[in-house]
Amino acid sequence: MNPKSIFQRKEVQQLFHAYGIDTAHATLIRSNTNLIYDCGTAIIRLTPATVRTRLDIASELAWLAYLREEGAPVVELISDSEPITLNIDAFTFWGVIFTKIQGRKVEAKDWNAAHFARLGQLTGLLHRLGRAYQWTKPFNYRPWDKIPEFENYPKLAQTIPGGVELHQAVVARIKTLPTNPSNYGLVHYDIHHGNYLLQADGSLVLFDFELCCQTWYVYDVAIVLYYAANHLENLAKVNFLNDFLENFWSGYTQEYQKPSQAEIAFIPTFLLYRDLMVYSYVLDIWDRKKLTEQQRSYMDHMEQSIDKRRRIFARK
Repeated sequence: MNPKSIFQRKEVQQLFHAYGIDTAHATLIRSNTNLIYDCGTAIIRLTPATVRTRLDIASELAWLAYLREEGAPVVELISDSEPITLNIDAFTFWGVIFTKIQGRKVEAKDWNAAHFARLGQLTGLLHRLGRAYQWTKPFNYRPWDKIPEFENYPKLAQTIPGGVELHQAVVARIKTLPTNPSNYGLVHYDIHHGNYLLQADGSLVLFDFELCCQTWYVYDVAIVLYYAANHLENLAKVNFLNDFLENFWSGYTQEYQKPSQAEIAFIPTFLLYRDLMVYSYVLDIWDRKKLTEQQRSYMDHMEQSIDKRRRIFARK
C-alpha cells in the first residue's frame, strides 16, 4: 500500500471531513512507524494496529487531555480521546487528529542557557503532573520494558558483538534502581528538539506522546540529555553536558524535586540503554542494504557511541 494514496480515497476523506478536516491535499511528512500527514491547519497521525493497540493510543490521548486541562504546553487534540479506526484493504490504523502547532523549530540562536532551563521546567512540570495523574481502567500505561520498542533488542546481534548480552546486562543494572511514587511514574519518554516547537516568546509546545510509559523520572531526564548532547550546536563544546544540566536543573526544580545523587549516578547507564534501544529500532525500520549516506553515517555514529559507553559501563 502506498501511504501517499490513502487520502485519495473518498471514504477516508469523508471520515475526516466529519471532524472538519480537508484531507484532499494531505502531505505525507513522516513514514517510519507511523504515517504523519500535514493537512494545513491539522496534523493526522495513523498508527498501524500491528504496532500499538487501540488501548495504548486511547491511554496516550487521555493523558494528553489531562495535561492540557492542567495548563501544560502540549499539542491540542481535534479528534476526541478515542482513536479513529481506519480499515484500508487488509490494514487497520488508529487515527488521531492534532491541531497544527503555530511555532518554529529550534535554531542555533535558541540553543542557550535560557532554553535549557525551559526544557528543565517543562520536564519537571510533566513529572509533577504525571505523579498527580490518577487514571482509571481501562486506561493502562506500560512500564518502560514492556513497550514495543523494547522488543527490538535481539536485532543487536546482527551488528554489535555481544549486543544482546550487553542489553541484558544494562537492563539488569537499571532494575536495581529502587522505585517509589516520587521517583517513578508516567513520563513522555521522548523529549527532544524534534518533538517540540518554539513560540514567539521562546516557550515550548510539546507533541508526540506515543512513547509515553512508566519509568524513573531520572531516566526521562537522561533522554532529554541524550538528544541534547547530539544536537549539532554541541559538537565544539567541551563542557556541554555539565552546562546543560546546570541550567536544566534550575528550571526543573521550579516544578519538581531533583533526583537523588544515587539516581543521577544512573544517567550514564540510561544513556547507554537509550543508544541500544534507538539503534535496535533503526535496525528494525531500515534496510541495511539500501542505506543512504546520511543513514550510514548515523549508524556509524551510534555504533561508536555504544562502544564508548559500554566501556564506561564495564568499568562500574
